[in-house]
Amino acid sequence: MRAAAFTISRMLSPNDTVLYHELMSSIILSFLHQPFHDVIEETDTTPSVRSLSQYTPAAALSTLITLVSNADPSPILIAALLSPITPALYSLFHHMEKVKTSNPSLKESLRGLLVTWGKIVSQQEGFDILWHIIMSSERVWQVDAEGHISKLIE
Repeated sequence: MRAAAFTISRMLSPNDTVLYHELMSSIILSFLHQPFHDVIEETDTTPSVRSLSQYTPAAALSTLITLVSNADPSPILIAALLSPITPALYSLFHHMEKVKTSNPSLKESLRGLLVTWGKIVSQQEGFDILWHIIMSSERVWQVDAEGHISKLIE
């Protein structure tokens, strides 16, 4: 798994030796971010290879946790992976903090992602995203007892 995380982190990091950097990073990032923008209903709990249009927030979150846990702590990589979806991750973490029956492993992994993001992004980027979270109440994320992630509109 570490080798796969290293390969993906090389694809996402700007590097002259990696051909088609922009294409690869846009494909990988859209694969990981799109489930937090266009949510589909999670009906299948068995892991499988899914097309981009079928990739669920839970699967994307699991992939992000694996990537961040196994990749070198590159500020560029962490910001690219997490900054666009930090409001959704924070909302999900906030929900899990309020629910006593939340999966403790998932909650701690999510906390780890947010702490890593907070330590590694620039002060201005962190401020901008956190201010957006404070000022916006447009989306609320939650996890049910079966581990399905869903988005509610307030």
